[in-house]
Amino acid sequence: MSSIEGTITFTYSKNNAYYAPNSVEWKDLRGERVLELGIPALVVNGDFNVYKTSFSFIPETSGIYKFYSFDNGGCDPDAYLKDENSYNIAYNDDGGEGYNFLIEEYLEAGKTYYLDARGSGSYYVKVELVEIEELELGTSVLVENKAIFSFTPTTSGIYKFYSFDNDGCDPDGYLYDEYFDQITYDYNSGEGYNFLIEPLYVIFMLSGVPI
Repeated sequence: MSSIEGTITFTYSKNNAYYAPNSVEWKDLRGERVLELGIPALVVNGDFNVYKTSFSFIPETSGIYKFYSFDNGGCDPDAYLKDENSYNIAYNDDGGEGYNFLIEEYLEAGKTYYLDARGSGSYYVKVELVEIEELELGTSVLVENKAIFSFTPTTSGIYKFYSFDNDGCDPDGYLYDEYFDQITYDYNSGEGYNFLIEPLYVIFMLSGVPI
Protein backbone atom coordinates (compact mmCIF):
# COMPACT_ATOMS: atom_id res chain seq x y z
CA MET A 1 0.00 0.00 0.00
CA SER A 2 1.45 3.37 -1.00
CA SER A 3 1.59 6.20 1.51
CA ILE A 4 0.13 9.69 1.03
CA GLU A 5 1.91 12.65 2.53
CA GLY A 6 -0.33 15.16 4.27
CA THR A 7 -1.49 16.74 7.48
CA ILE A 8 -4.65 16.24 9.55
CA THR A 9 -6.04 19.08 11.65
CA PHE A 10 -8.49 18.34 14.49
CA THR A 11 -10.77 21.03 15.93
CA TYR A 12 -12.13 20.44 19.45
CA SER A 13 -14.83 22.02 21.56
CA LYS A 14 -15.30 21.65 25.32
CA ASN A 15 -18.50 19.98 26.50
CA ASN A 16 -18.60 20.00 30.30
CA ALA A 17 -15.43 18.20 31.35
CA TYR A 18 -14.78 16.55 28.00
CA TYR A 19 -13.25 17.70 24.72
CA ALA A 20 -14.97 16.36 21.61
CA PRO A 21 -13.72 16.67 18.02
CA ASN A 22 -15.72 19.16 15.95
CA SER A 23 -14.16 18.65 12.57
CA VAL A 24 -11.26 17.05 10.79
CA GLU A 25 -9.47 18.75 7.88
CA TRP A 26 -7.15 16.87 5.53
CA LYS A 27 -4.55 18.78 3.56
CA ASP A 28 -2.82 16.95 0.73
CA LEU A 29 0.85 17.92 0.55
CA ARG A 30 1.54 16.25 -2.77
CA GLY A 31 0.60 19.41 -4.66
CA GLU A 32 -1.49 19.61 -7.80
CA ARG A 33 -1.39 17.02 -10.56
CA VAL A 34 -0.80 18.02 -14.17
CA LEU A 35 -3.85 17.62 -16.40
CA GLU A 36 -2.92 16.89 -20.01
CA LEU A 37 -5.13 17.78 -22.94
CA GLY A 38 -7.32 14.89 -24.03
CA ILE A 39 -5.93 12.42 -21.48
CA PRO A 40 -8.30 11.16 -18.73
CA ALA A 41 -7.04 11.39 -15.15
CA LEU A 42 -8.33 9.06 -12.44
CA VAL A 43 -9.45 10.70 -9.20
CA VAL A 44 -9.82 8.76 -5.97
CA ASN A 45 -11.31 10.96 -3.25
CA GLY A 46 -12.33 10.46 0.33
CA ASP A 47 -15.03 12.25 2.28
CA PHE A 48 -16.60 15.10 0.27
CA ASN A 49 -15.96 17.79 2.86
CA VAL A 50 -12.32 17.12 3.63
CA TYR A 51 -10.62 15.93 0.47
CA LYS A 52 -10.12 17.29 -3.04
CA THR A 53 -7.78 16.71 -5.95
CA SER A 54 -6.17 19.72 -7.62
CA PHE A 55 -4.93 19.77 -11.20
CA SER A 56 -2.86 22.31 -13.07
CA PHE A 57 -3.32 22.92 -16.79
CA ILE A 58 -1.42 25.17 -19.21
CA PRO A 59 -3.11 25.52 -22.61
CA GLU A 60 -0.85 25.78 -25.64
CA THR A 61 -3.56 27.54 -27.66
CA SER A 62 -6.03 30.22 -26.60
CA GLY A 63 -9.60 29.05 -26.93
CA ILE A 64 -12.61 27.54 -25.18
CA TYR A 65 -11.78 24.49 -23.09
CA LYS A 66 -14.12 21.93 -21.58
CA PHE A 67 -13.37 20.33 -18.20
CA TYR A 68 -15.63 17.46 -17.23
CA SER A 69 -15.93 14.33 -15.11
CA PHE A 70 -17.22 10.91 -16.19
CA ASP A 71 -17.49 7.28 -15.04
CA ASN A 72 -18.27 8.52 -11.53
CA GLY A 73 -19.73 5.24 -10.26
CA GLY A 74 -22.74 7.00 -8.78
CA CYS A 75 -20.90 9.68 -6.80
CA ASP A 76 -21.57 13.38 -7.39
CA PRO A 77 -18.34 15.30 -8.14
CA ASP A 78 -18.14 19.06 -8.51
CA ALA A 79 -15.26 21.33 -9.51
CA TYR A 80 -13.84 24.85 -9.30
CA LEU A 81 -11.73 26.33 -12.09
CA LYS A 82 -9.20 28.93 -10.91
CA ASP A 83 -6.73 31.26 -12.60
CA GLU A 84 -3.00 31.51 -11.93
CA ASN A 85 -3.72 33.63 -8.84
CA SER A 86 -6.13 31.02 -7.46
CA TYR A 87 -9.17 33.23 -8.09
CA ASN A 88 -12.34 31.32 -8.96
CA ILE A 89 -13.27 31.54 -12.63
CA ALA A 90 -16.10 29.02 -12.72
CA TYR A 91 -17.88 26.38 -10.68
CA ASN A 92 -20.13 23.51 -11.69
CA ASP A 93 -21.82 20.59 -10.02
CA ASP A 94 -24.21 18.71 -12.32
CA GLY A 95 -23.75 20.36 -15.72
CA GLY A 96 -22.66 17.08 -17.28
CA GLU A 97 -24.60 13.87 -17.69
CA GLY A 98 -25.14 11.54 -14.75
CA TYR A 99 -24.27 13.92 -11.89
CA ASN A 100 -20.95 14.92 -13.43
CA PHE A 101 -19.50 18.43 -13.58
CA LEU A 102 -18.95 20.31 -16.83
CA ILE A 103 -17.06 23.60 -17.13
CA GLU A 104 -16.49 25.49 -20.40
CA GLU A 105 -14.31 28.58 -20.28
CA TYR A 106 -12.06 30.66 -22.51
CA LEU A 107 -8.40 30.15 -21.53
CA GLU A 108 -5.33 32.05 -22.67
CA ALA A 109 -2.30 30.20 -24.04
CA GLY A 110 0.69 29.92 -21.73
CA LYS A 111 -1.17 30.76 -18.53
CA THR A 112 -1.56 28.31 -15.66
CA TYR A 113 -5.06 27.29 -14.55
CA TYR A 114 -6.13 25.07 -11.69
CA LEU A 115 -9.03 22.65 -11.39
CA ASP A 116 -10.13 21.61 -7.91
CA ALA A 117 -12.21 18.43 -8.25
CA ARG A 118 -14.22 17.23 -5.26
CA GLY A 119 -16.37 14.19 -4.64
CA SER A 120 -16.65 10.98 -2.66
CA GLY A 121 -15.58 7.94 -4.62
CA SER A 122 -13.68 7.47 -7.86
CA TYR A 123 -14.17 9.16 -11.22
CA TYR A 124 -12.25 10.48 -14.23
CA VAL A 125 -11.47 14.07 -15.18
CA LYS A 126 -10.68 15.25 -18.71
CA VAL A 127 -10.02 18.52 -20.52
CA GLU A 128 -10.65 19.09 -24.23
CA LEU A 129 -10.35 22.02 -26.62
CA VAL A 130 -13.86 22.85 -27.82
CA GLU A 131 -14.32 22.74 -31.58
CA ILE A 132 -15.73 26.02 -32.88
CA GLU A 133 -17.41 26.19 -36.27
CA GLU A 134 -17.22 29.39 -38.33
CA LEU A 135 -20.66 30.86 -38.93
CA GLU A 136 -20.88 32.60 -42.31
CA LEU A 137 -23.11 35.59 -42.90
CA GLY A 138 -26.52 34.61 -44.30
CA THR A 139 -26.01 30.85 -43.93
CA SER A 140 -27.84 28.47 -41.57
CA VAL A 141 -26.42 25.51 -39.65
CA LEU A 142 -28.30 22.53 -38.22
CA VAL A 143 -27.65 22.15 -34.48
CA GLU A 144 -28.16 18.98 -32.50
CA ASN A 145 -28.38 19.62 -28.76
CA LYS A 146 -25.57 22.19 -28.47
CA ALA A 147 -22.99 23.96 -30.64
CA ILE A 148 -20.54 26.85 -30.44
CA PHE A 149 -19.97 29.13 -33.42
CA SER A 150 -17.59 31.98 -34.12
CA PHE A 151 -18.46 34.93 -36.32
CA THR A 152 -16.08 37.62 -37.53
CA PRO A 153 -17.88 40.51 -39.24
CA THR A 154 -16.11 42.42 -41.98
CA THR A 155 -18.24 45.52 -41.36
CA SER A 156 -19.32 47.09 -38.07
CA GLY A 157 -23.09 47.24 -37.76
CA ILE A 158 -26.23 45.60 -36.37
CA TYR A 159 -26.33 41.81 -36.80
CA LYS A 160 -29.15 39.42 -35.99
CA PHE A 161 -28.60 35.92 -34.58
CA TYR A 162 -31.67 33.72 -34.41
CA SER A 163 -32.94 30.15 -34.44
CA PHE A 164 -35.78 28.72 -36.53
CA ASP A 165 -37.38 25.41 -37.54
CA ASN A 166 -36.89 24.18 -33.97
CA ASP A 167 -39.33 21.25 -34.30
CA GLY A 168 -40.97 21.99 -30.96
CA CYS A 169 -37.81 22.35 -28.86
CA ASP A 170 -36.96 25.58 -27.02
CA PRO A 171 -33.41 26.78 -27.88
CA ASP A 172 -31.54 29.54 -26.05
CA GLY A 173 -28.84 31.77 -27.51
CA TYR A 174 -25.82 33.34 -25.81
CA LEU A 175 -23.56 35.93 -27.42
CA TYR A 176 -19.94 36.30 -26.25
CA ASP A 177 -17.00 38.50 -27.12
CA GLU A 178 -13.58 37.21 -28.16
CA TYR A 179 -12.67 36.53 -24.51
CA PHE A 180 -15.85 34.48 -23.96
CA ASP A 181 -17.37 37.17 -21.76
CA GLN A 182 -21.14 37.16 -22.19
CA ILE A 183 -22.58 40.14 -24.06
CA THR A 184 -26.23 39.18 -24.08
CA TYR A 185 -28.66 36.28 -23.92
CA ASP A 186 -32.10 35.48 -25.31
CA TYR A 187 -34.69 32.86 -24.64
CA ASN A 188 -37.94 33.35 -26.58
CA SER A 189 -37.85 36.71 -28.39
CA GLY A 190 -38.18 34.97 -31.76
CA GLU A 191 -41.30 33.35 -33.13
CA GLY A 192 -42.28 29.86 -32.01
CA TYR A 193 -40.04 29.58 -28.93
CA ASN A 194 -36.92 30.59 -30.84
CA PHE A 195 -34.19 32.93 -29.65
CA LEU A 196 -33.47 36.29 -31.33
CA ILE A 197 -30.37 38.35 -30.55
CA GLU A 198 -29.77 41.79 -32.07
CA PRO A 199 -26.84 43.56 -30.38
CA LEU A 200 -26.28 47.20 -31.32
CA TYR A 201 -22.82 46.76 -32.81
CA VAL A 202 -20.61 43.79 -33.55
CA ILE A 203 -16.93 44.63 -33.74
CA PHE A 204 -14.99 41.68 -32.31
CA MET A 205 -15.25 37.94 -32.94
CA LEU A 206 -18.49 36.71 -31.42
CA SER A 207 -19.77 33.28 -30.48
CA GLY A 208 -23.42 32.29 -30.51
CA VAL A 209 -24.14 29.26 -28.32
CA PRO A 210 -27.55 27.57 -28.70
CA ILE A 211 -28.27 25.39 -25.66
